[in-house]
Amino acid sequence: MLASRPRTLVVTLAPPRLAAAIVGPDGAVHAEERTAIGDDRDSALRVLWDLVERLGDFDRISAGADRWDEHELATALQRQSFRPARVASLAELSVAIEHTGIELVLTLDEDFAAALFLHGARAPQFALGRARFRKKETYAEYLSAAAFEKHGRKKWNKRVHRVLAELNEVYAPHRIYVTGRDARLIYGELPANVTIATAAMTSAALALWA
Repeated sequence: MLASRPRTLVVTLAPPRLAAAIVGPDGAVHAEERTAIGDDRDSALRVLWDLVERLGDFDRISAGADRWDEHELATALQRQSFRPARVASLAELSVAIEHTGIELVLTLDEDFAAALFLHGARAPQFALGRARFRKKETYAEYLSAAAFEKHGRKKWNKRVHRVLAELNEVYAPHRIYVTGRDARLIYGELPANVTIATAAMTSAALALWA
């Protein structure tokens, strides 16, 4: 029985979506739930605790969020759950970065997100999504779910490869991680430093406690 503990509540708070799962020490997911939330932190946490009642017992919390202050969120989670909590950015919770040189994390989901890490330290105010890329489109618009729907998978996939080539040229990163719902739709030969991280969240969440 001891091998099944500690059980970690892994939470991603990314309005309008919330996802929560109970993860064992071996990374196995025992239960998970998803639902909608608004931008208010306290309201989002009330929704979370309603979900947790269905998920089961846990010993600690690993949470990812970008909308709210990480320290304040960790304090609120600990106070309301009576369990230790650690909070990171959504990018840090998506992948287990290597803490080597420049690392980029791209999240391809309903919304686009990007983060840059230098030797493991996250660069503040890195707003790649708002930067112009091609034909007056921003990176976020160029790789959006709307672009996928408009152009189809083949053309959207070419766009992804074009962006990866550009980022490699501009930033010369040690690694680029691509995660999120739409990462699984990428195909074709990728640069050697690109990792499609579609199943890395549980290991990254447990790594917060390493």
